[in-house]
Amino acid sequence: MTATRAAASEPPAAAVVPDRPGSALARAEAAVALAQTDPREAVRLAQALAAAHRSDPEVRSVALRAAGLALAELVQPAGALAQLRAAARGAGRGQLPHREGEARSSAAWVLYTMGRTRAALAEADRAGALLDGGSLDRLRALRALIVHRLGRTAEALTGYGAALPGLVKQRDRLWEARLRNNRAVLHAELNEIALARADLLRAGELFSALSMDLAVAQVQHNLGFVAARAGDAVGALQWYHQAEDGFQAVGVPPTVIVLDRAELLISLRLGEDALAAASQAVALCASAGLGASLAEAKVLQAEAAHLVGDAAQASAAAAEAVQAFRRQHRPAWALLAERARLIGLVDGEPGQLRAAAPAATATELGRLLADCRRLARRLDACGRPGWRNGWTARRWPEPSSSWPPGGSGACPR
Repeated sequence: MTATRAAASEPPAAAVVPDRPGSALARAEAAVALAQTDPREAVRLAQALAAAHRSDPEVRSVALRAAGLALAELVQPAGALAQLRAAARGAGRGQLPHREGEARSSAAWVLYTMGRTRAALAEADRAGALLDGGSLDRLRALRALIVHRLGRTAEALTGYGAALPGLVKQRDRLWEARLRNNRAVLHAELNEIALARADLLRAGELFSALSMDLAVAQVQHNLGFVAARAGDAVGALQWYHQAEDGFQAVGVPPTVIVLDRAELLISLRLGEDALAAASQAVALCASAGLGASLAEAKVLQAEAAHLVGDAAQASAAAAEAVQAFRRQHRPAWALLAERARLIGLVDGEPGQLRAAAPAATATELGRLLADCRRLARRLDACGRPGWRNGWTARRWPEPSSSWPPGGSGACPR
């Protein structure tokens, strides 16, 4: 993913602990690192430090950033963004450009998860003007993740490739692991299964060496996603179950796992189970304010509703997804949602199609089917956005002059 599908939802954290053991700044940096291993404790520690060191802009900025990162892990993006923006403001007032850049970099990812894509890229650009060295490589990795989730796969691969050598050279094991975890998802989306597994195995080794249990669970989630892409449904479900245990052990909602489980159930044509999982994903994303993931969950809901024959729900969910993707400036994803909407019309009962276009003739309905196929070609041309590209493999029905009216009452296959 999601999307890691799991780590894709992971906001960036600093990889360097300052050389002042026991100092307030060292404790604030420790809270940053703690955000991904014990986010609830990280929030408690960070907020206490921020309150106790109001007169020290650097300590307070780092502590607020730690709180923001931890809240993002706990799927509380609005609270996370408030903390991160406060961190950036405080660092700016204290003339600490590097700390401001770190806070803005973290805020960029949170903005994306909320569906505010233009603001996310603008924030990343602001951060880039303030960072250098290893911090700039980390930002490059983050920006690649954002454009990846926007469906710009070639740009994302280039970005990941540009960031990795610097991270390896600096022995930044945390960010090398994060980059590999996220890039593995992109490889899997492109059906480069061996490359995906290689990245995930290396990421898992690095996270394990750093004793980052939540990150290890995110790698397990992505191993499930790769297994699903490789056609191993049983293996995928086992990995998802293992990852979900890891998420719950630290109190992190398994939202992204629910999304991918729903997608897998759709691929297995288990309509009722898929619809239950997709509806759960919609509810989780909506309650958390995860606008980007909510739009994706709506497409899943449309696909699942279509499987159980609920054309009205499928059409409504897909239409909501189309509008959300357009607001988020994700045109390739909007095409995918539009395709789900058209499938509901084409594969539904003729009366449903008539309700959508009551004056349509058989010729006009044939043109609608041709539009469907053109949409599929446009999806192919734009690279088929992200981890949903398997959906485009489905063939469009050929138009038939005998349907409707006068046919058997079933849509031609």
